[in-house]
Amino acid sequence: MGIDISSTVVLWLVIGIIFFLVELAVPGFILFFFGIGAVVTSILLALGIIDSIFAQVAVFIISSLLSLTLFRLIWKRDFRGDVGHERKPGESVDEVKGKKALVVEDIEPGKLGGQVELFGTVWEAESDFFIKKGDVVEILYRKNLLLKVKPLD
Repeated sequence: MGIDISSTVVLWLVIGIIFFLVELAVPGFILFFFGIGAVVTSILLALGIIDSIFAQVAVFIISSLLSLTLFRLIWKRDFRGDVGHERKPGESVDEVKGKKALVVEDIEPGKLGGQVELFGTVWEAESDFFIKKGDVVEILYRKNLLLKVKPLD
């Protein structure tokens, strides 16, 4: 009694969909690529290119890792948040005085909730001035996870 290929195709497809759905709830954007691997395995199985369980597992692992590596490299390059200044090798994030950052949430004096993007990371920010989203600011200093900023002159 052999395993029905069509049920195995559906099984791999369901596994892929489960990975995609779980990715929505889990941060990190890793499970998506295992979903791609499962869908690729399902397609190759449906086309009759692979059939053994060993080949299925091998295709799943290889296509998952390959898609993870390739897409993350491409997306990391395309979605890196450089705001006019990249951190140089060996430069500490503590050395932020005088650096420029982009305001991503309005900053109001005396209120929390203002945010800036620096080195591709969003930081909480405060200022003695109202600064609107989209403006570029200069960083005066860093206190823990809060940046004190001022508008550019």
